[in-house]
Amino acid sequence: MDYKNQQGLGGTFFWELSGDTTDGELIKAIK
Repeated sequence: MDYKNQQGLGGTFFWELSGDTTDGELIKAIK
């Protein structure tokens, strides 16, 4: 998320959640 913020980008996205961990590391990282 630091890169996104440094580049002035407006948001993030991902293609699917099947690779995320059971405790939701991917979702937590993009918040």
